[in-house]
Amino acid sequence: MGAIDQALDAAKVEKNGLGVRIDDVLGRAAVTFGNDSDEYLTREPQDSRHQDLMGREIANGQRRLAELDVTIAHFEFLRTAVLTRFPNLGASNAVPVQNATE
Repeated sequence: MGAIDQALDAAKVEKNGLGVRIDDVLGRAAVTFGNDSDEYLTREPQDSRHQDLMGREIANGQRRLAELDVTIAHFEFLRTAVLTRFPNLGASNAVPVQNATE
């Protein structure tokens, strides 16, 4: 049970951190896009490269967020299934799993 809780917590922490990073990249991308309808005609090549890089970073981050949503749902289901089958393993009774390096 401890291993499930640790994995679930780690996935939630990663999702929150990644969400913050994506929001930051979206904000930076919005600044470089400009607001004119013909902005792309006068955009500097360096700005276009930065937009391409940020676009890839955003797409990769959003893909990972979707993967984390699925992973979190699986861990939550697994946790519920274990607690349903073994109700005496509540979170307060769970024994933390130690890393192999400890």
